[in-house]
Amino acid sequence: MTTKLDEKIQKIESKIPGITEKLETQQSNFFDCYNTLRVLDVQLTQTDNYDVAVARWGNRHFTDSNHHMSGIGEDGWLEVYARLKNGGEIIEYKTLEQFILSRDDRARDRVDLVGFRYASIEHLSEDIVGIAWSNEDGQNKFKEEVDVGSLTK
Repeated sequence: MTTKLDEKIQKIESKIPGITEKLETQQSNFFDCYNTLRVLDVQLTQTDNYDVAVARWGNRHFTDSNHHMSGIGEDGWLEVYARLKNGGEIIEYKTLEQFILSRDDRARDRVDLVGFRYASIEHLSEDIVGIAWSNEDGQNKFKEEVDVGSLTK
């Protein structure tokens, strides 16, 4: 069954070949800590010289032990993927990771971020894009301008 996210990724793959592999879910574990990194949303725009996608990533992590740090937590970030319109390699830019849910101290939870599971991108000028975390109502957090032309592989 194809999801709405899968359809978005397929559409973006036609503009930025090779992006599908970069957006695959990743799982890892280290001792008793398990991580699942996955894309929650992805959006596409074009600048003067680039096809540009932004993905909203989430890292769901939990510990499977009896010590004080056990529980479920979540972090998130945005990642920009750009490719020159006439070809070339994909260049990437990752924003700072934002803590959302604490796996060991619920008093530290950022409940104001829980609904911000989407990515937003807009072409601002030349090769500059604006990116942000978005919610279903179109509200944005962590707005950032990225000069795609200045990024290097």
